[in-house]
This record gives sequence, C-alpha cells and structure tokens, in this order.
Amino acid sequence: MVGVAAMLFTSCGTTTSTRSFSPQITQLIYSNDDMEFLGETEVSVTYSTWLSVFYQIHTVNGVEYDSSNKKMTNLTNGVNTRMLPRMLRKATYKVTEQFPEARYFQVVRQTAEKEKLFLGREWKRTALIRAYKIRESHNHCLPCVVEKQVELQKQQVELQKKQLQK
Repeated sequence: MVGVAAMLFTSCGTTTSTRSFSPQITQLIYSNDDMEFLGETEVSVTYSTWLSVFYQIHTVNGVEYDSSNKKMTNLTNGVNTRMLPRMLRKATYKVTEQFPEARYFQVVRQTAEKEKLFLGREWKRTALIRAYKIRESHNHCLPCVVEKQVELQKQQVELQKKQLQK
C-alpha cells in the first residue's frame, strides 16, 4: 500500500521552469580618468522635532522653508540617497541647480548638530557633495577600451623586440 502511494506521488506531475538569460543589472565601470570634477557644494537643513514624531523645518540651504513651494531632487547617480537623512534629502536640489551637467554625485562629509530641548530637539544637518560629469572623450566605451588594449600590447611587443635586439 505504501509503495503504491509513493509511486502515485512521485510519478504524477510536471515541473516547468523558465529562466531569463538577460542581465537583471547593467553595470558600467568608470575610473577617475573618465570623470571630470565640476565642483562641490554644501547643503544644509535646520529643523525641530518634538516627541520624536512631529517636526518643523526652519531653513533649507540657508533659505527660510516654505512648505507650499517645495524643491526636491533625487540624486540617484552614484549617491545612495538612503544614506542621507530624510530631512537632508530636501536640500539636495542645490547640487543640481549649481551643476546641471553633473551626472555623478559623491557625499564627502555629513555633520549633525543637535540641541536638546524640553520634549524635543533642534537639528542642523549639513552635507558636502561633490559633482562630476563624464568626460567627452570616448575612453570609456568598450570598442575604445579594446582598441587601447591592443595598442598597448603592440607597444609592449615592440619594446620586447627592441630589448631582445640589444
């Protein structure tokens, strides 16, 4: 009886699986030679919190905050914006305003100053962000990289020939 039940459970049924062989993530590899430094800027925000739940933003980048006129930017190229505190992300629009041609951003430094109050805190958060753009030369595309490698190999072979002739 057990043998018949085991045969029924193992012999019936089909499994179909499909796999995608296209990459889920595309990765571009750039070196410092492929990037051009545009500049750096400091972004800041000051705000108060009460009972760790309620908050009021006072200034963003030194300008009094107006909640009816919000400016926001999502820096996703090179910057993990989740590493920036939520309030400080409201100030990152300054980077794209100063460097509109920038495509890569790097957070260099973050500081937080906190003043304890009764049932609350006043915060001042700042971050120094560098902006880069991709150089105009074609040094980063695959055919150019392969071409460079072939040229370097040819030069190395020529140098070896010259050394052998001496």
